Amino acid sequence: MGYPNIPDITPEITIDRVEVINLLLASIGLEELSLAHLVNAEAEKLQAALGTLILPGDTAADPLATTLEDLLMVNRDVTKMLKFAMHKEFILLAKLEDVIDFAEEFTPPTPPVACTCSVALPDTAIAATLGLPIGGVTVDVPGTLVLGFTLCDCDTGASTLAAIFLPTTPGGPIPALITASLVPGSVAVANCDGTTATVTLQITAPPFFPAPLEVTLIANETAGTVTIIIPELGVEETVANLPVTVTECGA
Repeated sequence: MGYPNIPDITPEITIDRVEVINLLLASIGLEELSLAHLVNAEAEKLQAALGTLILPGDTAADPLATTLEDLLMVNRDVTKMLKFAMHKEFILLAKLEDVIDFAEEFTPPTPPVACTCSVALPDTAIAATLGLPIGGVTVDVPGTLVLGFTLCDCDTGASTLAAIFLPTTPGGPIPALITASLVPGSVAVANCDGTTATVTLQITAPPFFPAPLEVTLIANETAGTVTIIIPELGVEETVANLPVTVTECGA
C-alpha cells in the first residue's frame, strides 16, 4: 500500500528554537480560545432552554425546556461538555508546563561570537616613515613597511600580525630590520558595519620599542584604505589602494 501524498506540497521547516517555543505557546492559546467558545455555546444552550437567551435585535423567546425532564436532560448535556472542557484544561496545563521546562531548563546558552568584525590584509609593502628614538631624539627614518594581518578571526577569535620595517638606507646605528609583534589579547574591534572597522591593538618592536605601543587601525574596505594611528610616535597615516577586507561576524 502506498503512502498518501498531496501534490504541489514541498514543506521546508526553517524555524529556530525560539520560534518553536512561540508556536507551541500560540497553539495552547488557540486551544484555550476554542474551549472558551465551547463553554460560551453551552451557556447559550442553557439560556435557550430557560428562555432567557436574548439575541441582538431580538426579544426573549419561549423556553425550549417545558418540563422537569427536559431541564434535567439539558443539564446533563451541559455537564458532560463542561467535564470534557475540564479534562482538556488539564491536558493543556501539562502541555504548558512541558513547554516552560523546554524553554527554561533545556535552552542551550547562546554561543558567544568571537568578534564583532574581522579585518584582514595580505602581506603588502607600504612606503612609510618611522620615527625612531636615537640618541635621545626622534629621527624620521624612511623605509618600507611590509604589513599583513588577520585581526579577530570570526571563527576562532584569534589574531595574527606580521609587520616588518626595512629602512631605505640600512646601516649605521639603525638596524636593517625592525619586526613588530602583536601583544596577545590586545585586539578590540569597534564601529563595525560590514565595510569599515576600527581596531585597537598593542604591538612591541624591540629594541627601540620594548614597551607595547598602542595602535589604532581604521580599515575601509570600500575605499581600500587603512589609517594607521600610533599616538606615541605621532603617526597618523592613511594608506590607499590596499586589498583590505572587512567581514562582519555573525552577519
